Amino acid sequence: MKCNLKSTIFLAIICLLLSSCVQVFPPAKKVDTLLITPLSIKEATALTSLPIVSWQLIVSEPSLNAYLDKNLVMVEDQSGIVKYMANVEWPEALPDLLKSLVVDSFIDSQKIMGVSGFHSHIQPNYLLQLDVNKCHIQKTEDGYMTTLEATAFLIDFKTRKTVAVQTFTHQVPIADQHTKTDIKKAFEQLLTEFMLKLIPWTLKAPNKFI
Repeated sequence: MKCNLKSTIFLAIICLLLSSCVQVFPPAKKVDTLLITPLSIKEATALTSLPIVSWQLIVSEPSLNAYLDKNLVMVEDQSGIVKYMANVEWPEALPDLLKSLVVDSFIDSQKIMGVSGFHSHIQPNYLLQLDVNKCHIQKTEDGYMTTLEATAFLIDFKTRKTVAVQTFTHQVPIADQHTKTDIKKAFEQLLTEFMLKLIPWTLKAPNKFI
């Protein structure tokens, strides 16, 4: 028994020493975060002529298909095969990222009495729901493009009736070098131009039904 106990202790010490030297090969690759910071839209010509509205808005989490509803940046080639960028991802799941960008852009516009992504923060008159079919990189005959296709629903918060519906589509080419910086700039331009269409449409839509 004494011999067996000594052997067990000896083996335990050896295993402990070995475990402290263990390395995993190949080393884990660094994943870069694609931080998106759209340009300030406060001084945009498309918004300066718009009046400030007195009502408040809730922005719900966008609805995305399963290919987009993740942290990965999707790439689609001309064959329709879906792939994802290696070692690059969104800072959070894409629905959460888009929701934050939309809320921040409405706030930055300074054209709305109140806007939030949460019901408890304001007393909303309307709810904005986005169904996003595309928000990724697409390979076309003209090269790689960032592409966005989203349908916006403006809904009366109390009655839950749809006030207006509009589909927005847009593409922005990625510079020939296809670096992470080029991709970031293309997505920032894409989302900024989308917001410069979405904000005026949202603010004007209720007036058509008054």
